[in-house]
Amino acid sequence: MNGETVFDNITKLEWERDDSDHELSWNEAWDYCAENEADDHVDWRLPSVAELQSLVDYGSRTAPLIAQGAFPGTRSLAYWTSQGYASDSDSAWLVHFGSGFVTDALKTATGYVRCVR
Repeated sequence: MNGETVFDNITKLEWERDDSDHELSWNEAWDYCAENEADDHVDWRLPSVAELQSLVDYGSRTAPLIAQGAFPGTRSLAYWTSQGYASDSDSAWLVHFGSGFVTDALKTATGYVRCVR
């Protein structure tokens, strides 16, 4: 782990340490990751449901359900994934760090973003 990113030795994924400081629509979340240059890398993207859910700490007794030392400032709210909702092309999946649940929302709704590479 350095200042801007966290490397997961299990999944071999590198995560943006800080999330976006405001809520974004799904399309804005894609743009945010595409324009991200954390630690001078330019290959950031939105995570899949499984990738983002791998950060959920289901053993935690307090929200947000994530390693707060590695990911300070994470909100107990929903974070966008890269995956659209199959039954409704206007919706996409989010992972909620307050509950650990996966939920869907309209792509025009707002959520938070944590980019991965």
